[in-house]
Amino acid sequence: MSSPLATTMMCDGRTTSLQLAPELLFKIVDLVPLSSLLSLCLVCRHINVAATTALYDVLHLDSNAKMVRCCRTISHRKDIALVVKSLIIQGRSKLDNLSATFDDMDLESLRESLSPRVDRARLGSFYRVFNDALSQMSNLTHLELVGDDIDFKLVLQRCSFPDLKGFCFSADFCAELGVFLNNHLTLERLYLPSIFVPLALPRFPFSRLSVLYAPADFVRRQAPGSPMKSVDVTTFPVDTALEATLRSLARSTGPIEALSYGIVYWSRRFIIGISMVLPDIQFIDIEVAVNMLEDEDEVRFVSILKHIYPHIPFREKEWELYRELDVIMSSFTQLQTLIINAPRKPLRKKHRSMNDEYSTLQVWSERCPSLIQSALLCGVIWRRQAHRLWSPDYGHPWGPCWINRTWGSYTPIAETIWEHEYRRAVVEGEDSLYIKVKTMIASLWGNDFDESDPSGKGGKGKDVEKEGVDRIARDLMMNEMTAEEHTGGVQGDGTAEVEGDQVIEEREDNEVDYDEEGEVGKDMRPCLKLVHEQSSVRPLN
Repeated sequence: MSSPLATTMMCDGRTTSLQLAPELLFKIVDLVPLSSLLSLCLVCRHINVAATTALYDVLHLDSNAKMVRCCRTISHRKDIALVVKSLIIQGRSKLDNLSATFDDMDLESLRESLSPRVDRARLGSFYRVFNDALSQMSNLTHLELVGDDIDFKLVLQRCSFPDLKGFCFSADFCAELGVFLNNHLTLERLYLPSIFVPLALPRFPFSRLSVLYAPADFVRRQAPGSPMKSVDVTTFPVDTALEATLRSLARSTGPIEALSYGIVYWSRRFIIGISMVLPDIQFIDIEVAVNMLEDEDEVRFVSILKHIYPHIPFREKEWELYRELDVIMSSFTQLQTLIINAPRKPLRKKHRSMNDEYSTLQVWSERCPSLIQSALLCGVIWRRQAHRLWSPDYGHPWGPCWINRTWGSYTPIAETIWEHEYRRAVVEGEDSLYIKVKTMIASLWGNDFDESDPSGKGGKGKDVEKEGVDRIARDLMMNEMTAEEHTGGVQGDGTAEVEGDQVIEEREDNEVDYDEEGEVGKDMRPCLKLVHEQSSVRPLN
């Protein structure tokens, strides 16, 4: 079997193998598909080490059969246990009934190979045998235990991994969890997505914890004195101590750069508190739960919450949050990403939220110059292309349509974009304005443009539809210069003066049509041809 990882040559009548350096070999093997790694292990001894490491580096056990095969493999190849770096055990239904899986398995030989000192009484529980197998993975750095239908108590109580850096426990809290955390105080990433934390659970003196995903009560206990940089807070049903959580985060030795928070209502004090307590934060993700319901159900749900928590000022209108952010956005000095996530039903026809979001982001980016990307209630990712010019994600079905109905036409919002962003460039000269407009259009189509070559013939990157770009750029430039001559100047706010009885009528043809399922209507398909297939816009990581 030939392999690209080893080359043979004839030297003095003998076949000599030119072996690659181990570091280079490991990088090459990482590119091999998982389905081919097992065969690659059998090529030669030199490649076997790298292929085995790549094959067993991450184990995802989501069925009875995989759990049994894992025990069998480790029982015969203890060296493989040392290769495992990441282990994910995901529970499924009826995992407690394992008798059907053991028909072809000799538990006695498995027990003896794992630990000769194990009492025969332990053979009745597969989890005890599996626990002995896991204890041999001494080089494990990441562990995920997911599902309430698996008994993880033995794993939590008896296993210890000295190099463990990341731990995720997605199950009901138990006393054994506290034992496990006390044995792993050097964790760097801790994920506890459960919604309930017992009050008796103490504070754990983690010395390296930088990423924490946990309920609000747990965060408030762990934040003071911890070197946390990223915090994801889960709350249910209502966190009545939002300000207390922020005060705890302020006592972290991080500093905290990213904050994700799930809330049920708009809270002005909470939003202001973030700007005051964490002014240097770079990433904010706020998820609001009330918008996941239909309109009538949402009102009913909020009314129930108001009855249960009469002291909480619930906010039902999303525009109130935008208004509050308008005021405090200047308080953030390093904010780069802002996400306001609220699950909602699909937008229907005549919905102008994307236009509103564009205008909102223009204001926010002026007050917070560090802001470069955002995702608001429409669910579309926006990225800033220029000082106050934002473009939506091409991967979203509404992004290309909005671009063609605004920037690709002479609608009021398009006129606002061109006039406000580029009228001030007129004083630099006609050629300079043309280059700026053409560069911006090419970048929005996912291409690079060389400013030293206005013709575009020597431009770098992929081929651009030069005639279309030239035409749009020249039309916009001529429209700019014509407007300058007819309006008699430009006001300080970037809007043109209108002399006499001249009236500019706003058209409503920039609306985006959608079908009944919220997708782009068929009548909008032709406009997509103007958008380059390969865009520079990429989704959030």
